[in-house]
Amino acid sequence: PLSTLTVEGSASIRGIAFSEELDLLVLADYGTFSVDGCVYIIENATELLSQPTATVSPTRVLKGTRTGLISPVDVAIDPREGKRYLYVADAGGNGAISRFNLSDNGNVTPNAIIDHFDRGRIPAGIFLDARGRGGTSGEPVD
Repeated sequence: PLSTLTVEGSASIRGIAFSEELDLLVLADYGTFSVDGCVYIIENATELLSQPTATVSPTRVLKGTRTGLISPVDVAIDPREGKRYLYVADAGGNGAISRFNLSDNGNVTPNAIIDHFDRGRIPAGIFLDARGRGGTSGEPVD
């Protein structure tokens, strides 16, 4: 690897997303059997990634009962102007995909949740194709 980062307080990092445009690194921490997972948000990530090794204190952490996060497995960043969302795939409980604002911090409620998956199916990852255009009319699609 070109760089090895250690995140203070992390238990089991599963998903990673990086936005060069926003210079932002986001990590999903699955947690442990006794501790619910969380999401770490690290600003000015390019500087950290240029170092061969570094121990990092996250800029912000999404964690707590209001977040609904139990065992986050993956994250995706929507960097589009006017959107700026963070999507989290969570395998805990019945599973869910939660959407947070990129500026969120702490024990906050997601602004959108998809949690109606078929029995036995839970999110194992997430990929976001957010180029800002879609549909046949060329209008932006959320």
